[in-house]
Amino acid sequence: MKSPSRPQPRRITKTTTTTTDFFGAVTYNADGSLDTAFGSGGIVEQQFVGQGAYGSAFRDAALEPAGGPGDAKILLAGIDAAQGGMALMRLNPNGTLDTTFGGNGQVITAFQTSGYLSNETAEAVTVTSNGQIVALGADGSHTWLLARYNPDGSLDSTFGSGGKATTVLQVPVLQVSMRG
Repeated sequence: MKSPSRPQPRRITKTTTTTTDFFGAVTYNADGSLDTAFGSGGIVEQQFVGQGAYGSAFRDAALEPAGGPGDAKILLAGIDAAQGGMALMRLNPNGTLDTTFGGNGQVITAFQTSGYLSNETAEAVTVTSNGQIVALGADGSHTWLLARYNPDGSLDSTFGSGGKATTVLQVPVLQVSMRG
């Protein structure tokens, strides 16, 4: 059991490997040391279930407060090109997948129903004060993608069309940023 005095991790960064693409996180304590209670020595690398040859790519992260210090869940956002769509992954404070999120800790949201889906990328993610998750992304051309999720990872049907909204711009979407 985790000690209630464990310091809150202060920083999360992505990790990459040279052989296979992973979503990854590294957590640090307030003093700059690795949070060894997280993952393996402070590091987690996790592939998406069903990932094929195309891999995945991490873009952004958000902390979801869930109680006392050190209890924040970590929400990672990006793309799973093999399955096509914006990809979200939620980790427990110890670095394991949070299976209450999407059933296996992972959610992939496709905006198109056919064609080339592997460019749909969640570029930014935030958690609202009521626990809903908002992901902002792009499709690699001229379309912004916005999805709102319930805390369990299901799309919020009261938002947009089935939890999703899109906006077509006249210029390519190159980079997005969102802070809540």
